[in-house]
Amino acid sequence: MGFFHQPNLVNDGLVLALDAADNTSFSSGSTTWADLSPNSNDAALFAGTMGTVSGSNTITFDGNNDSASISNHSSLNFGASTNFTLECIVKLKTADDNDFILGKENGHFGQGYSMRIEESGTSDNWGVQLHVEQADGTQYRFISPQVIGQTYTHIVASFDRSKAFARVHINGQGLDGTTLNSNLSAIGDLDVSQDFTIGADSRAVGVPLSDGQIDIVRVYNKALNDNQALNNYHVLKNRFNLGTGT
Repeated sequence: MGFFHQPNLVNDGLVLALDAADNTSFSSGSTTWADLSPNSNDAALFAGTMGTVSGSNTITFDGNNDSASISNHSSLNFGASTNFTLECIVKLKTADDNDFILGKENGHFGQGYSMRIEESGTSDNWGVQLHVEQADGTQYRFISPQVIGQTYTHIVASFDRSKAFARVHINGQGLDGTTLNSNLSAIGDLDVSQDFTIGADSRAVGVPLSDGQIDIVRVYNKALNDNQALNNYHVLKNRFNLGTGT
C-alpha cells in the first residue's frame, strides 16, 4: 500500500503504522490516530492528549494524563517465537527512569514487551530500555547508552528471537548496550490481553509517564536487519532533522 509521507520506508511485515503528520492517519482535534497498515489498529487518544495536539504534525504527551491505546489485536501479539520490531520518532521534554514509550505489557514490567526510557539522573541525556517477559517471570532487558537528548530521535529495536540480544538503532547507529537477566532467545510466550499503549503503561491508561512528542509509531512482525533500519532512518532524517547516522 502507499504512504503519503513515507513511500520508501520498509513496509514488508508492517502490522502498525501511525504517522501524526499524515492527514490520513491524524487530523488536528481528532481523538483517533488511524493505522496506515492493513490491520486497522487505530489508536484512541485519551485525557489531555486531545487538548495538547500541536497542529496536525505531532501528538504531544504532557507527562500527566495523556496516552494512546490500541485494543488488543492478534497482529500485535508475537507468541513464543515470532520476531518483531518496534520503531518510533520521539522528542522528549523530560523523562524519568522506566517512563513508557510504547508496548503491550501486563503491568510495570510483567508479561509482554515494551520500549521505555532509561534515565541516570540527568535532565536531557537518556537511553532506551527494552523489556520482554514471559508468564513465569523470565525476562530479557536491554539498556542502551545514554544518547537521547531533547531533540527528535529515531529509534528502531529489532527482536530476533534466535539471538541472545536485541539490536537497537538510534538515529541510524546500531548500538551495543547492557543486557540484564536472561538472553532474548530464552524468552517464550509474550501474548497478553492488554491493549497496546503509547505514552502510558498498559496496566492503566493515563498513568503519568511520557512527557514529549511521539510522531511516528511502527511495528513489524519481523526483525528488521541493519540495512532496513538504516533505510528507515535515511527516509525520515530530513523530515525530522535527525542527528547524523552511520
